[in-house]
Amino acid sequence: MSAHASTRPNGTNGSTASVKGQLDASKLKFDLTTALKDVPKPGSAELWEQNVATDHMVTCRWTVQNGWEDPVIKAFGDLTISPLASCLHYATQCFEGMKVYRGYDNRVRLFRPDRNAKRLVMSAERVSLPGFDPEQLVELIKALVRVDAKRWLSEPGSFRYIRPALIGTGRQLGVQIPKEAILMVTLVCWPDFSTEVPPGVEPRSDLRLITSRNDTIRAWPGGFGYAKVGANYGPSFASHCEAQQAGYDQVLWLLGEEGQVTEAGASNFFAVVRDEKTSKPVLLTAPLTDRVILDGVTRRSVLDLVGSRLSEELEVREAKFSIKDIEKTWRNGLLQEAFVSGTAFFIKNVSTIRVGDFNIDLPQKQDDGSAFGPRIKNWLKDIIALEHALQATIREHAGLRYGICDEKVDGVPLFRQIRTFDSQDVMKVVTSRPRAGEGDGMSDELLSRDLESRHSELWPENKPAWRVVVLKHTNNCKSHRSLTMHIAFFAHHAIADGLSGVAFHASLMNDLKLDTPISAKWPLELNEIQDPPPTIEESVDCLSCNCTVCTTPDKSDDPVWAGGPISTAPTENYESLVRIVTVPAAPFSDLLRKCKQANVTVTGLLHAIICTSLRSSIKEDVSGFRAVTPFSARRHTGASDAEIVNHISYLTSYISQQELQRFQNSARGSAAEEQHIIDLARRFSNEVATKVKEFPHGSHDRMAPETKSELVREWIVLIPDVEGSLETRMRVRETHIEEMLKHIDSGLFQMGGGTLDGDSVDGSAIIARAKSEAHVLAVLKNDVYARSGVWDLENIKFIPSTSTMESIAILQKGKGLTQANVNLPPLKEHQVYVKVEHAAFNPTDRLALDVNAFGDDAVLGCDFAGEVVDVHSTVTKLKPGDSIAGFVWGGEIKGLGAYSMYTIADERLSFKIPENINPAEASSVPLAANTAWLALFSDDCLALNANKAASKTPLLIWGGNTTVGYFAIQIAKLYNIEVATTCSPKNFDKMRQAGATYVFDYNDEDVVSKIRSALPNLQHVFDTVGNETSSATAARSVSQPEGVLCTVRPGKANTQDVPSHVKVTDVFVFTAFPTEHSYRGKAHWPVKMNDHKLSADFHSQLETLLGNGSLKPSPVRLMGQLSPSSVERAMDLNRQGSISGEKLVFEGFP
Repeated sequence: MSAHASTRPNGTNGSTASVKGQLDASKLKFDLTTALKDVPKPGSAELWEQNVATDHMVTCRWTVQNGWEDPVIKAFGDLTISPLASCLHYATQCFEGMKVYRGYDNRVRLFRPDRNAKRLVMSAERVSLPGFDPEQLVELIKALVRVDAKRWLSEPGSFRYIRPALIGTGRQLGVQIPKEAILMVTLVCWPDFSTEVPPGVEPRSDLRLITSRNDTIRAWPGGFGYAKVGANYGPSFASHCEAQQAGYDQVLWLLGEEGQVTEAGASNFFAVVRDEKTSKPVLLTAPLTDRVILDGVTRRSVLDLVGSRLSEELEVREAKFSIKDIEKTWRNGLLQEAFVSGTAFFIKNVSTIRVGDFNIDLPQKQDDGSAFGPRIKNWLKDIIALEHALQATIREHAGLRYGICDEKVDGVPLFRQIRTFDSQDVMKVVTSRPRAGEGDGMSDELLSRDLESRHSELWPENKPAWRVVVLKHTNNCKSHRSLTMHIAFFAHHAIADGLSGVAFHASLMNDLKLDTPISAKWPLELNEIQDPPPTIEESVDCLSCNCTVCTTPDKSDDPVWAGGPISTAPTENYESLVRIVTVPAAPFSDLLRKCKQANVTVTGLLHAIICTSLRSSIKEDVSGFRAVTPFSARRHTGASDAEIVNHISYLTSYISQQELQRFQNSARGSAAEEQHIIDLARRFSNEVATKVKEFPHGSHDRMAPETKSELVREWIVLIPDVEGSLETRMRVRETHIEEMLKHIDSGLFQMGGGTLDGDSVDGSAIIARAKSEAHVLAVLKNDVYARSGVWDLENIKFIPSTSTMESIAILQKGKGLTQANVNLPPLKEHQVYVKVEHAAFNPTDRLALDVNAFGDDAVLGCDFAGEVVDVHSTVTKLKPGDSIAGFVWGGEIKGLGAYSMYTIADERLSFKIPENINPAEASSVPLAANTAWLALFSDDCLALNANKAASKTPLLIWGGNTTVGYFAIQIAKLYNIEVATTCSPKNFDKMRQAGATYVFDYNDEDVVSKIRSALPNLQHVFDTVGNETSSATAARSVSQPEGVLCTVRPGKANTQDVPSHVKVTDVFVFTAFPTEHSYRGKAHWPVKMNDHKLSADFHSQLETLLGNGSLKPSPVRLMGQLSPSSVERAMDLNRQGSISGEKLVFEGFP
């Protein structure tokens, strides 16, 4: 076979062998270390050694016989390979380099890992190593980052270097394709070459290059310069060291007698020269066609940017050019600048190129802003930051997730949620150049005109009904010293009314504080269901003030955006999707006055005009349509930008066929039509008033930037009056009402006097929503009733509301699953709300689904790990922000289960996750470990002695490789119980390491006699399998006159063949909760406080036991994000019996 043999994605070097041998990230196993290393401090000297790796690494072995084995994340450490390994003799090795960053928004990001993964596959093919699916490598990288990022990438703005590598490890000499290989991924601490210098080195912002000697060459046509293989780098080290000893940073590699310019060190090289004929600047860089240079990821970003943003200023030439060409342009004064790009430097300018016995000193124009290299670097960073901010803003505002559907199609709503956002759909970047005679700057009026002329596209079907236009121009046109971005928010009027430019910019500017060189990944996928949330409008609309829009709208010329008005395109240019509603000034002024008299808001009027203007598009046989109108608090309420962002939402109105008919029968502009508009506007405003009563605080927290651990709670607050204060109350009543209105958005809503539970309230009753009682009290103390001595705040009473918390969840429908919103029950004593980050699958989940145990709309799932977001007032062990794991009986209580965005934990039956355990592993612990604990020590199960010093008889655990069995072995070892267990032979070592003294093959025909021989005094058996034969076989191992067998549920139904001298019990883990349980209206379990106390004691130890390694979780397999399909896939694996010795774990909703 030739050295160029093709490598197929299944990793079999061109053979069609075993499809089972594909690289599969879903089979990833975890073997995490508890020996954690110290993390180097930022800027420390040891970073420059570039040899400090994080705690873990990914490894995956490949063989020609079996293909790829299951990948594993384990402790970082040395590899053991044969001295005859192919990589040591024949350079069968390739690698990649990329960075992972933590942004200032605390999100962890990778920079185009898919490109690096594809390039590694290409490099592997070049050196005859096995191929794989690049997407699987990306998933493995993400998994490693999830494990180590919490400790090793904790600071915003920090990064780590990612090194995936693939080496041939087969034990053979001779020129042949490797028969074995190892894929590995490590994270390494890395200095920032763009801003830092090694210790003892003088700081410098530029690079000095020296051309390669005539007798050295790095890459050649037909070679492997395009691939990232070890053979490309080792031979170049000598030249690199010579360059550094001579005072230069990198070697500029030349090719052939003509001295063709290729790369600078391991980076791509660019030169900007002026064309001899046209004097236009040209960007030169080596081509990819002859496969001499590496197709750098940053290189591609530079070329894409220049092609899309600077094409009129800078021509791109990917063509061969020599060092003689560079020298000629330099001597003729045509060489403007040079720079390099790469993972280490990002973009860095070149100041000197040493050629033979002379230096080419390049012009240094960075300071005046005219150099392209710094402009491209800054522009890339600006656009990257803007794209990230834009994506963050889309996530924050539900209104941005709606687009316009084709209104001509029957039955299709006017607005539809958008799931996929492409950058070109939501952002347009244009360049502005100064016009002659316009002075040093660009006025707002000229800026508006420029934007107006560039924004004329229609809103496409099923795309976002808004767009950001970014105008990049110079602040000072003469000096070109600084670049400025002006950002305008354009939207369909219905979107713009609800998400005002002020609100949008408030979010965008806040998110633009991010600082990361990683490009945002497009398209942005947002698959979670996002309903337009309800809210309130109160009396904050435009008609409550005396601005010119309210009083003389026909004379108002307020700008739409900075400077002068930005006009829309003519109505006839819009085919169907957007209606430009134009109302003559006089009629509109009259409508405004009538609406004000009827106490109808401007938003209500806008809604009515929108609905009536659509009448020509609605067919006669349509029964009606639902219109969605957003609305918001207005700027002239005095609210801050943050408050405006927090006061945006939607209201929907159904327009019936009868109403449509009335519209159709009214002539345009007639008094009848005008009255219909006012009636519809009034109804809209009345519906808003209804929402005020339903949502006293305006439930639109999801519209604001996410604030973790700040869940809002709700109370009914009873404030008695001071005796004899009635006269004062009446005197200051109006002032009190005004002050209460100011605080509506802060969470207070006046209910007035009344009775509660039959008790008379001589004072005030208030609904309050806030983070704490202290926040509410701080507001009430400043009220005029408190200041004037009406309220007796010493005897204030807070009564927690029974309102529920909303969550997205996976629900049962028949024998299938769906995704929908649910309401969690209110918190009770010792309970906390938890944002689920991981949820583990258990067989009981599948059993409940298959028999529809809890009926439709049950939320299944028991095990979870996540972050505490709110606590009941009785909770003492946990606080918001704690990372914990716990379990519930998914489905028993409507709305409550682990397969949900939020769930409820009992502080007594949960534990804080230690640092050495990742959340995915932690989620696999609670139910299985507590089942094992109760089986061993509960009075209703085996009732073993929990005194470690007491003498004990041996214990047989049938099925040691189940998750419950694995924990049972470890727990028994902790309590000095001699353990025998059964499993398949391949797991014998694992069982012994867990603590088993004797291990038997459960398929061995003589297994019972062997167990009896090893354990003649055996009395206690724990069957963790519970199938048709397991309990009977295990029980026959008891040779004593009396014995006890405990089986897992529903295994007790399979115990009819258990010998009569063996007592049968079973373990029911949910007796850990101090409540009664019922199942399908048939089975009933009373409270078992002893089991609860046992379980609470066990959970109080788990943080320590897991932290010091006394208990180790089973390996976990990540199944992707929670969704009906991912959960059903886990259910199928369980039905097929395809899960062995591992836990399936889902990632939580984002």
